Amino acid sequence: MVHHFYTTDPKGELALQGGYRYLGIACYVYTMQVKDTVPVYRCFNPSTNNHFYTTSRSEFDNTIQNYGYKPEFIGWFMFDADQNHPNIVALNRYYNEETMDHLYFTG
Repeated sequence: MVHHFYTTDPKGELALQGGYRYLGIACYVYTMQVKDTVPVYRCFNPSTNNHFYTTSRSEFDNTIQNYGYKPEFIGWFMFDADQNHPNIVALNRYYNEETMDHLYFTG
């Protein structure tokens, strides 16, 4: 199965231990909360080996309560796409039911 892992750690955090290959920078985010940013919650499903990231606390809680994910921590902070800021680019999320993987990217 193909799975993607996102981290702010330039050494790859758990990525290298988990067999992930470095693909480059997906986007620029904050490691600490700054004005107008929101947390990106991160959780992990050990059954599917999938990480899930969301800015919605209710979606995070629902994923943990109903889909077998375990809470990890806040992965990073970013501006909410709903903000009207000239330099904000949305981080899009896709899900592949066949591989049970989420893919996140800008563009």
